[in-house]
Amino acid sequence: MKYPLGQKLYFSISEVAEITDLQPYILRTWEKEFTCLRPRRLRGKNRAYRQRDINLILLIKRLLYEERFTIQGVRQKLKNDTELIKGAVGREWSETAVVDGASPPTGAETGRGEQRIIEEVKSQLKEILRLLS
Repeated sequence: MKYPLGQKLYFSISEVAEITDLQPYILRTWEKEFTCLRPRRLRGKNRAYRQRDINLILLIKRLLYEERFTIQGVRQKLKNDTELIKGAVGREWSETAVVDGASPPTGAETGRGEQRIIEEVKSQLKEILRLLS
């Protein structure tokens, strides 16, 4: 299943598990291990993950699986390097980007992509204004 980010504000734990290619029990464990990861709770305590949460999960996954940090090491790194969290959380994915194991754009992609996103948002806002008028 593919989810275009930007079209949904909240994702269920099963959707996030599929997007991040992690098991739901791992996501629940990480909530306990990392204080910066706290998805909202809606309707009967169901977890509601935002794009910010997904970005943070992908950061933690990268640190654990690719950079081979321990859970304690990731905790310490996130505590000492707040810019790392801000960078991951502040990163926006394009509305047209379909997440299927892909990571957010970086470097040169970001500059060009940001302008395109701004233009898309402007046109969508104009359309909304037209519909409301």
